[in-house]
Amino acid sequence: MSIERTFIFSPRRADGLPCSKILPDESFQHQPPIKVTIMSYNKVAIAGAGGNVGSAIFKQLYADKYAVTVFTRPGMQSQIPSDVPLVTVDYNDVEALTDALRGQDVFISAINVQRAMGSENVMIDACLRAGVKLFIPSAFSVDFFSEIGQKCAFGLPQHKIAGYARERGQPFIIMTTGPWVELCFVQHAMWGFDVKNRKATIYGDGTTEISGSSFEGVGQAVSAMLRRPEPYINQIVQVSNITFTPNQILAALEKQAGVKYDVQYKPVDDLLKQSEKATDFPSKHYPLMLYTVYAPGGCRWDRTNSDALGLKEGSLEAAIIKAADELTSRQ
Repeated sequence: MSIERTFIFSPRRADGLPCSKILPDESFQHQPPIKVTIMSYNKVAIAGAGGNVGSAIFKQLYADKYAVTVFTRPGMQSQIPSDVPLVTVDYNDVEALTDALRGQDVFISAINVQRAMGSENVMIDACLRAGVKLFIPSAFSVDFFSEIGQKCAFGLPQHKIAGYARERGQPFIIMTTGPWVELCFVQHAMWGFDVKNRKATIYGDGTTEISGSSFEGVGQAVSAMLRRPEPYINQIVQVSNITFTPNQILAALEKQAGVKYDVQYKPVDDLLKQSEKATDFPSKHYPLMLYTVYAPGGCRWDRTNSDALGLKEGSLEAAIIKAADELTSRQ
């Protein structure tokens, strides 16, 4: 039996700041709040369930007994349990996507953020046509809505999708999770940690606290939020299940390797200088994304939302060592 409740939501994020202050390119300040009727959420469609974060979200929703449907693009394959419906659909075909979404309560996009550009506007249109109650876009990353994060253009699609959802009247939740510890600090040397060559570049003195998430933590946060979504509707919600410093990442990697890394410390402002000197788009904005994480206060928030969702603090060391073991076993 569904329980129906009606709420009036103003455009504010979870920390109380009005969206007009964190989405400067959108005019939210004078728009009326959205009236949202909330029913119990059970039927959830997810796109991108084969990716790192998408698979973690799917596994948690499936384990928590949600009625999950997996969407995949034409020509793509997805390894899912046989009792899970699999729908092949073009994310840029609003009619086909609308038909696929009929009867769903929630649509989660966990597709690659570059592929999400353009497609998520279509997803919002399809959600509205199909009567989907909540859309969660692919924004599981560092907080590009913060004062520092707004400097990086990689977050512009997230700003635009929040603005479009608000403009069209589609209820949404944007969840910022901080960097994914298993991926960012183990698999991609651009974040400063070169596991293959046992080298590290640490910006600052290595003691800056960072709010991040394991893949498992992201899945747990999404599942918990769907059980009690009301406080988070039409907001940018900061969650994290692991708080750490760069020096702690280094210690975990050195423990896994059994050797000391060749470590170089650099001023965090070097990242801004790299960006200023760059002439192409990626070279300009990758350093700004790293600055968003490594600058003091750039990617650090309290556990208000995480505690409310019941997220337990995870183990940085366990996540890093497991990911590094898997990486070295493939080399």
